[in-house]
Amino acid sequence: MVLEKYTPTAEHIQKFRAMMESSDVKSYEIENKIGTFEFDDLTLKKFLIARDGKFEKSQKMLEQHIKFRNTMKTWELGPKDIQKILPTGVWRLSPNNTKEGHAFLLTRTRDWDPSAYTVEEYEKCVTYMCLEAHKTAINPEKRSVTFFDLGGWSLRKGHASMKANRMSKKLIAVTQDNFPECNEKIIIWNAPMAFSATWKLLKYLIDPDTREKIVFTSDPKELLKYVDAANVPKEYGGTLDGDIPIPGIEQLQTGALDEPINDNSTVEVEKNLADFAISKTDNVQSPAIKTKA
Repeated sequence: MVLEKYTPTAEHIQKFRAMMESSDVKSYEIENKIGTFEFDDLTLKKFLIARDGKFEKSQKMLEQHIKFRNTMKTWELGPKDIQKILPTGVWRLSPNNTKEGHAFLLTRTRDWDPSAYTVEEYEKCVTYMCLEAHKTAINPEKRSVTFFDLGGWSLRKGHASMKANRMSKKLIAVTQDNFPECNEKIIIWNAPMAFSATWKLLKYLIDPDTREKIVFTSDPKELLKYVDAANVPKEYGGTLDGDIPIPGIEQLQTGALDEPINDNSTVEVEKNLADFAISKTDNVQSPAIKTKA
């Protein structure tokens, strides 16, 4: 028997919004009117679906996401924070959407060197890509088609090392716990036999609904079901000359990194964050940070 998937009603979304607005866990972005995060219908809908409409569980999940954003400082996360991994091109984002208007992400293991950067920087890179994909997608559901090229996966390159496994677990945790309902399709291409042992360890960390969206293939036509050939590199059966770009790479190459989001010094921003956390515990109004017009 196949159970019908839960779909939030307008009443459920409104109830959930009221719960979040009265929660003791506060968003630094919302409180200080910075960044892009808000309790919009789509965000509330996705977190409700992720927990099958169970309000308390959905609230706990969204509260954890808010804490994640506060810690990660997602409102100012950018190329400056991932200067070692970004130029490698291990993660790329097409400026063109899929046929259904979703974002198109590409990652290649041949460009992945787990020894070249920290797990923390990898986590920031994945978060940055998720945020950029959300901006890029024009489909109202704001999802992504992610293409994993595992053709370069190798034991000799450390892709099965403890550090690499930690990075893979961070990838799953960031996307699954903080960006639910954001996968339209996950295509794993040319996975070698040696990857099967790693997959056995990782697949049980992935939500069953997400696992249903994963397909293993060596047929490039699978990608062309979702993305126009003109937007797919030739090595994957498309007609695109060159490669899919790296978002934010121009900022690194030209030195035009993200400008500060306010006039405060780094120390002052850190103090604001600390005061914010304390004030929410003590139920005292948090300090606002200055924002540029």
